[in-house]
Amino acid sequence: MKSTSSLPATHEIQTQPTIKSSVQIAIENFTKQYLQKHSDTFENELDRSVRYLYHDHRPLKKLESVVATIEQWEIDLQQKELSSEKLNSITPQEHTIIDCISKGMQTKEIATHLFISEHTVQTHRKNINKKLGTSSIIDLMKVSMLFSMR
Repeated sequence: MKSTSSLPATHEIQTQPTIKSSVQIAIENFTKQYLQKHSDTFENELDRSVRYLYHDHRPLKKLESVVATIEQWEIDLQQKELSSEKLNSITPQEHTIIDCISKGMQTKEIATHLFISEHTVQTHRKNINKKLGTSSIIDLMKVSMLFSMR
């Protein structure tokens, strides 16, 4: 009777030719043949895709527009003297409120999401505005979007 110890059994499995290696060889051979047969199609498709992306500047223009908007927000907030000290004064709960605002949530939704009252959310928003020196929902949205990118 053969030993049931795991070491000799493992050694036997490792030294015997496996079906997997035969399957791998078959897959590799099939893949090589398929690619040789269809390589022109793949090359033409890849070439066409690269040329399309190279000549289509719309995605790049959209990205440039987003970057310009974010840069303008940063300039606006710097002009309002929003410093890193002010940002660091935000409590974890206020940071959570800012995250919720950046996701477009309203006061009632934030309250439901965080299991707190609407009044508490409004108080946090007032404290955030006071600490950061923001005076409008637009400034608060800018801050929240910049916070979400950190």
